[in-house]
Amino acid sequence: MFVSLRAGLFVRVLVVVAVVAGVLAVLLSTAVAPRATEERDFGPPPINSKLAGAPPTSQYRVEGTGGAGLNLRACPDLGCVRVGKLGEGKPFTVECWQKGTAVSGDVRWFSGDAAGTKGFASGHFLRRHSGTHAAECGMPEAVLG
Repeated sequence: MFVSLRAGLFVRVLVVVAVVAGVLAVLLSTAVAPRATEERDFGPPPINSKLAGAPPTSQYRVEGTGGAGLNLRACPDLGCVRVGKLGEGKPFTVECWQKGTAVSGDVRWFSGDAAGTKGFASGHFLRRHSGTHAAECGMPEAVLG
């Protein structure tokens, strides 16, 4: 059997089918594709075999305190408890840095160890002596050399 439709009715049916197909395509694509605002866990960062074990460290020295020395603090803030003091020219073994209270415009506070005492020291008074530049805490090792 052959059913004949008028041209106008045929065009209307095609338009309705196309609209329904378009709406279904949009609904299915948003249901399957991840949203840009969703956080996705990509797992831990790859481990460089040279860095396995202890975190990389750099040697810094205290400079620019005018002989007064540098306070070592429990956190990267001037209001944190003082856990030690570093004399002018003394070494500070740095693991990483993070942002904290600005000291003369420098917001970097280095986390590390000085003669067995762990704490944070203001980056304004530290100069790299050896090793690579310290990386931001939680970031891969810096490759600045």
